[in-house]
Amino acid sequence: MKRLIFTVIAGLFLMNVNAQDENSTYNKAMEYFQQQEYNFAVREFTKCIGFDNSKPDYFYKQGLSHLALKNYNKAYESFVDADGLSPNNVNYTYYIGVALLKQNKGGDATGYLDNAKRLVQKDTTASFDHSDLDYYWALASVEDGYSDDILRSIDSAKNNKNQASTYSEADLNYLYALYYNYQKHEEEGSGEIICNYATKAYDGGRKDAKKIKKRWCN
Repeated sequence: MKRLIFTVIAGLFLMNVNAQDENSTYNKAMEYFQQQEYNFAVREFTKCIGFDNSKPDYFYKQGLSHLALKNYNKAYESFVDADGLSPNNVNYTYYIGVALLKQNKGGDATGYLDNAKRLVQKDTTASFDHSDLDYYWALASVEDGYSDDILRSIDSAKNNKNQASTYSEADLNYLYALYYNYQKHEEEGSGEIICNYATKAYDGGRKDAKKIKKRWCN
């Protein structure tokens, strides 16, 4: 009986120690995250997952850290793990789409960003700026149909751009150039429009606009 009591007490003590270690590690991870020390944040969030792999927030924050480091595939894997633990969370869904898009997998990203657009109407916990959702959804969809929806989304991203938005004016101009290049290139006067947007994008630092600029600026 004494041995059983000792075992129970020892077990409770270890659980308390582990909980304290977990909380301490999480606090350290968040400190690194807020200081934008993302390599260290990844390390500490990985330790948190080692303590308890049933908490989606650990995977989510690990994914955000990978995303900041441009480790897009690792970010995608972390967000998928978070989503597996808590499906239909607007943040996890959105960032899966963003991580796929950053890997040039727009076709795969569109479904997640479509879902994020639906979820954000009901979920007030979105940690991203809504203008970013408009921008990334349009970027993922620009080669597909529904051109009017895409243009409305680009216009919304332009009109609602703010300090929290993660895209630049050059990014918007490049997206407009892509849109008209894919969707409206046969319309009269579209060549001049495409050239104008591509030139602004290129001059703003989007060197990948050079190909479109070369094609339409004669």
